[in-house]
Amino acid sequence: MTLLSPNPSSRLKLFLSLDCTVLPTSTTADGQALLDKTVQLLRHPAYMLFQGKKLLSTFGGERAVFGGWGWEGWLERLNRELGEEVGHVDKLSGK
Repeated sequence: MTLLSPNPSSRLKLFLSLDCTVLPTSTTADGQALLDKTVQLLRHPAYMLFQGKKLLSTFGGERAVFGGWGWEGWLERLNRELGEEVGHVDKLSGK
C-alpha cells in the first residue's frame, strides 16, 4: 500500500494547504495545472472534511493572478470541477 492508496478503515485524514508565495500563479496555465492536481487530491477518500466540506487552506492566495482569473476565479473553477463547494480557509494558523 502507498501513502495515497485508499484504505477505508484508516482514520487518518489529510488536507491540502497551498503556499501561493512559492507556487507559480502568474498564468492561466499555472492555474490549470494547480487546479488539475488539486482536484485529484481533493477527490481522494482520505481527504479531510470540516463541517461537511473538503478543507483547503492557502497562504498568499490574494496575490495569485492566474492570467486574469485571480484567486476567486480559480476557487470558483475548483468548486465547479468538484461539483461541490470547498471549505476554504485563508492563512490557516494555530493562533
